[in-house]
Amino acid sequence: MLLSDACSPKNGYQFLGGVFLSALILLCAWESHVYEIRNVKENRSTRIKFIFKRAFFTLVCTLGIAALGAVAASAFVPAYQCYTDRSRVSEMFRLLSSQREAITERIQTSKTLANSGAGLSIKKQGRIVGGVVTESGTMIAISQDPPAVVMLSPEFIKPESATGKGEVKWTCLGYPEKSMPMSCTPPITPP
Repeated sequence: MLLSDACSPKNGYQFLGGVFLSALILLCAWESHVYEIRNVKENRSTRIKFIFKRAFFTLVCTLGIAALGAVAASAFVPAYQCYTDRSRVSEMFRLLSSQREAITERIQTSKTLANSGAGLSIKKQGRIVGGVVTESGTMIAISQDPPAVVMLSPEFIKPESATGKGEVKWTCLGYPEKSMPMSCTPPITPP
């Protein structure tokens, strides 16, 4: 697994950074506790050496924690960016819901995909900067922030009886995949 694959929910680098940071904090806390317990009742030079050792160890602990904190932040910032991109793309789905409902109703009424998207358009609103609705009801929407393209395609499943409405199943494709919500990503196939 690459470190640049921060959008993956199974990024082990974040976990390892947290373990190392926790271990260093515990080590520093234990070491300072040991220094607290120790009674230095020897001569002045021994006390001064003890103070310098403790100050040096405290400095090393502080720098180590700061360095590991920076490493952990470098793993969490890209993951947070992916999270915000996914939430922004999810907003596009909410904005497309009215067209999706209209197309679903037309398909169930006519029992076919033909002309289900006739007369519908995708207007510039929210994060959507443009898009198109095809005659068969497929919607393609474009976002600028984050840069993404989403395609929603209807599929009509005919009813078993002549009086039934039938079911409309929507499939979703999007690019880039790392910005798509989980409902719009292709299933992962094992290698």
